[in-house]
Amino acid sequence: MNQKTDLYIELYKRKEYQHIPIGRIYGKPAYLSPKQLQAMKHMDNPEVQFIGYGGSARSGKTYLECFASIMDCISYPKVVWGLARKELTRLKKSVIITMFKLLDFYGIKAQEDYRYDSQANIIKFNNGSRIMFIDIKYLPTDPLYTRFGGIELTRCGVDESNESEELAITTLASRTGWAMNDVYGLSRFCLETFNPNKGHVYRRYWMPYRDNIETEDKKFIPALPSDNPDPKIQDWIKGIISGGDIVQIERLVKGNFDYDDNKAQLIKSPQINTFINGVPKEPLGLTYISADIALQGADLFVIVVWRGWHILDISLIPKSDGQEVINEMKFLAELYKIPTSRMAYDADGAGGFIGGFLKESVPFNNGSSAIVTAEDEEKNIELKEQGVSFRKKYQNLKTQCVYLLAEKINSAECTMEPDVLIPTNRERLSQELSMLRRDKVDDDTGLYIIKKEEVKKALGRSPDMSDAILMRGIFELKKDINAMPYSILTNK
Repeated sequence: MNQKTDLYIELYKRKEYQHIPIGRIYGKPAYLSPKQLQAMKHMDNPEVQFIGYGGSARSGKTYLECFASIMDCISYPKVVWGLARKELTRLKKSVIITMFKLLDFYGIKAQEDYRYDSQANIIKFNNGSRIMFIDIKYLPTDPLYTRFGGIELTRCGVDESNESEELAITTLASRTGWAMNDVYGLSRFCLETFNPNKGHVYRRYWMPYRDNIETEDKKFIPALPSDNPDPKIQDWIKGIISGGDIVQIERLVKGNFDYDDNKAQLIKSPQINTFINGVPKEPLGLTYISADIALQGADLFVIVVWRGWHILDISLIPKSDGQEVINEMKFLAELYKIPTSRMAYDADGAGGFIGGFLKESVPFNNGSSAIVTAEDEEKNIELKEQGVSFRKKYQNLKTQCVYLLAEKINSAECTMEPDVLIPTNRERLSQELSMLRRDKVDDDTGLYIIKKEEVKKALGRSPDMSDAILMRGIFELKKDINAMPYSILTNK
């Protein structure tokens, strides 16, 4: 390191960040933008535990992450930064490349001042400080992220945090404050950078900021590409705008979190957020159970307990055998006084055995024909009188129930008790509901939804919770089920 670097370190310790360059633009020093300086101010506030930054492309997110982590490490011996992303390979293609550029700019030389261990994914500085690059993708074998338990960090950052599960982020953040914070008086925090997204960053950062209800421990800085002084960014903005892609313009240039960029999505994102956060309610109506069955596999066994269209309880079991499935359904049925005639189960695949144990329960065959309702019958008679044949509206029963669920959630008729799901499962359900989408939108032969194989590919797993929830529709469509007599649970 050189004398200029020593000067930057002194300025950093004095918190005079505005005087520290982060590169050169056309031969002249470039400095942190006002939005980046605002983020640095939050980093110095011990009350702020989570900092959200960005909300658009080209807003200086990566440089902020690299600047904060590098300056901490060269200024204070033995501190440990954790920089994370859902996929480590993508972190290496973005953040680490910028990191090396910034290290070189500051005259911090590889092999002399630091070493990069590509196997352990760690930058080790000569003063004992380290930057750890961490993969925080969800693993079915570690759903609670216990693998982070042995990590001790000073501070951390999560790149594109909208891609990662909320529990992964909060668990990693809980590992900060353990490495030299008290020695140097450094506050602990988690810096999250992201583009507009309708997942947990929308709920945790954008909504509180938009509605002016931010808490002291969580702050959001909405940085736009227009905040970036680099002239090349201004050319990039002009290129995006001239392209005329409204989605790209709204999300990447304007940082619009509320822009709905998928017209095929049946349940709108604000309604999904309202639904998964839950509302306390004294619901009316009959009680029901809908269950998606999984036996000793990667899928979840999900049981949803309803009163009317309000979810009272959700039971999630990672793996189960046949007897455990029966026992759990019986237990909840007895607890909530639900007769078997108001219990629906996925009869495709593993769930096919249920009917032999729970007499009069309702099998749900996803690919079976849509149910012709009384309203459809009236329409059919009307069309026949006009000499027009009745058109089949839905591809199958599942499609019909998906459209019905979407209608109920969008109109706030379908609701859920708060705290029925832990945060990570709320996020998983939010992702699943966002994948309930039209297919062949303009096809005159009927209404379709995208295939489950496409959904599983997009999610990286099966949409078990939404599958269980959508089955509630069968009781709405088959009103005669509600009139069935009470049936005693039986093993026979």
